[in-house]
Parts: sequence; C-alpha cells; structure tokens
Amino acid sequence: MADAVIGSAYLRVIPKMSLNPLKAEGLTAGGNAGESFNKGFGSKLAKIGKTASGALGGVVKAAAVASAAAGAAVGVIGKKVYDGYSQYEQLSGGMEKLFGESASTVMANADKAFMTAGKSANEYMAGVTSFASSLVKSVGGDTEEAARLADVAMQAMSDNVNTFGTDAESVQNAIQGLAKGNYSMLDNLSLGFNGSQQGMMDLINASGVLDHELTKTSELADVGFGTMIEAIQKVQEDMGVAGTTAKEAMGTLEGSTTAAKAALENMWTSIGTGDPEKLKSAASGLVDSIFGVVDEETGKREGGVLANFSQLFSNVFQALGGVLPGIVSGALDALPDSISGPIRNITDTIGKYFGDIDIKGALGTAFQTVAPIVENAASGILGAIDSLVQFIDTHVMPLAQDAYNAIAPHIEAVWSQIQEKLPAMQQVFDDAMNAIKDLVDSVWPDISNIVVTASDLIGSAIEGALP
Repeated sequence: MADAVIGSAYLRVIPKMSLNPLKAEGLTAGGNAGESFNKGFGSKLAKIGKTASGALGGVVKAAAVASAAAGAAVGVIGKKVYDGYSQYEQLSGGMEKLFGESASTVMANADKAFMTAGKSANEYMAGVTSFASSLVKSVGGDTEEAARLADVAMQAMSDNVNTFGTDAESVQNAIQGLAKGNYSMLDNLSLGFNGSQQGMMDLINASGVLDHELTKTSELADVGFGTMIEAIQKVQEDMGVAGTTAKEAMGTLEGSTTAAKAALENMWTSIGTGDPEKLKSAASGLVDSIFGVVDEETGKREGGVLANFSQLFSNVFQALGGVLPGIVSGALDALPDSISGPIRNITDTIGKYFGDIDIKGALGTAFQTVAPIVENAASGILGAIDSLVQFIDTHVMPLAQDAYNAIAPHIEAVWSQIQEKLPAMQQVFDDAMNAIKDLVDSVWPDISNIVVTASDLIGSAIEGALP
C-alpha cells in the first residue's frame, strides 16, 4: 500500500509544478551561449574527435557484434525456457485433473521418459493426455493403475516406432483409436494383426493376458482399454520389441542423440519452474545422456552420445584403413615405378596405422576422464544455486517481509499528513519557482558573458597547441 501512496502523491503534485517560465529563459540564453561556444571550443574538439573516432571505431564495432551475439543467445535460451515452462504448466495441470493424487507418478515417469521413451517430459505428458480419460475409466477409476498403464503405453509406442521404423503419429493414432473402440488402425503397429475387431481379439488371445480366450468379437466390449495396452506390450515382449528405446538411448548414436535432445528440453523447462531439485534432476539426466550411465559394478560410464560417436569414428577409420590402400594402389598402377613406389610405401604405412590403432579405446578413455569432471562441475554449480535459493527463502525473504510490515504503517501515516498539507506545499513550490526565475533573470546576462569569454580563451589555447 505504501508504494501506491507514494505514486499517488507524485501524480498529484508534479504535474501542477509549472516550469515553463524557466524553460523559455533557458532556451533563449542557452542557445546564444551555445552558438558562441561551438565556434570556439567546440570546433577544436571536432579535430580531436575525428582522430579518436578512427581508433575507437573498431572497438565499438567489435563490442556491438559481441553484444548482439550475446543478446541473441540470451533471447534464444529465454524463448526455450518460456516455451518449455508454459507447456509444462498447462500439461502438469492436466495430469492433476486426470490422475488426481497419482499425477506425481505420471510426472515422475515423464521426467525419465527421455531415457525410457525418447521423449521430453512435456512430450510424454502430451501423449498421455490423448488417452488418459479412457484409461482411467477402463480401470474403474484406479488412478495409480492408470498411471502405470500410461507409462506402459508410452514405452510400447516408442519401442514399436524404434523397432519397425513406423511413423510415430500413425502408432499414436492406433492407440488413441483403441481408446475409442476403433480397431481399424491396429495394423499400424506392424505386429501381424489386422485392423479389425477380429485382429484385436486375435492379439488379446495371443498375448495370454486373460485367463480365458475370446471366441466372439462382441466380447471385446467387456475388455478394457488398459487390458488392450497390456496385451500389446506382452506381444511386443514376446517379439523382442519391448525395451528397445531404453537400449538404444545408450547403445546407438541415433537413440542417444534423441535422448540428449529430450533431456536438454527438460533442462529448459526445469529452469522455468525455479525448482532446484527439478533442475538437479534435469542436469543429471542431460549428463547421463551425453556421457553415459554409470555402471554399478564397474563404476564407469557406459553408452551415451560421446561413446557412440567414438564408435562411429572408430568404424570410419578402420574402414578407411582396410580399403584406402587398395583404392590408391589401383590408381597408382598407371604411374611409373619411380613415382608410385614411394607413394605406395606411404599408403601402406597409413593403412597399417589406421588398421592397428585402437581409436575406440583411446576416445573412450578420454570421454571417461572428461565425464566426471563435467558432472562434478555441474553438480557444484547446481549445489551453489540450491544453497542460494534456500538462503534467500529462509533468511532474506522473512526479513524483507518483516521490514515492510514494520515500515508500511509509518509511510501511510506520513502520507496522511502530507495529504492535509498538499495545498500549502503547492503554494510554497510555486513561490520558490517564481523566486528562482527572478534570480535567473537578474544574473543570466553576466553568466552568459563569462561562458562566451571562457570558451573563446579555451578554444584559442587548444588551437595554438594543435599542430
């Protein structure tokens, strides 16, 4: 309230304080003095400025480029944080409405989805939202069971896409169709079952998730959507499809890159939440996706983007070592021995070097060395941020609130007194401004003459000193 009081005072007093008399006098006298000053002192400074501008121009341009680049980077990051958090805010609210007390389970699974389903937390929650209502209904309102089955469905869809190369949207459409009792897109899953009621019945029977077999398609009406999800998952387990996303997240270049991209999106979102624990979790996930997950037995990191890149480089060099000498040898056959001989010796040496060197091992050792350094640095920074946030929340904010609560009544009391005296204060101000105007009118001619004379003297001195 105190800040509103002060603002109100400003708006009431300041607009009524007329400065026009002083403004008119200042503009006239200042213009005359300025014109004279410019002819003397100002013209000499122009010489110096012209010389200095050449030297400073490069520095200014470089600073401008650096500033623009920094501004652009901040803008890009800011937009990612804004977009990520705004989506998270809406989606997490939807999870709470759909799953109630079990929403925390869904969101915990969403945080791990970069590894289990190749999706960011926001992408995961958006996917779950598309069939959540039907899923909760199919399990009789058991939201915890619905949360478990939602995770099964998201992983099953991702595993299917990664295994068969199916379009992700067509797989999602198939699952959403099942939620609505539409079986026509079942064959989008590439599991060998037709897109029909008969195909769905055959899939359920093949999975063995029921304690009996269905004999009529009409019996599908008694089978819940959740049971259909479990049937699809069981069939994919039997086919070796289940779990491929998690394996590829560490074991393949494409899978680890997808996981790292999703983990980075989680990082932007976590910054927007302002939650230190969420930020720590997101940072840890990003480190794991890039440098690999720590093996509990060996204590070393396995998989990740960098390890898979090292495998790629190793394969490329090994392949070059095997075929490059033969290619070059064929090209050298047309050359005289005096030229081709030395070149063959060089290519043979290079080929043997690339064929024998353990590039994967060397790169792997380097990554294993760098990974804990980066992880420790990230943990240290996040720990400092966490400590600062906790300190502000525990110590600074209560003090600031207490101080405000103590000061506010006094500000309000002072403002009440000021309101009573505003008319008198306005008259005093008007009298003071008139007095200042009279003073300026009386002394300004002398001040103007002194400024003009001084400018002429300074200008002449500088002109004499310049070559």
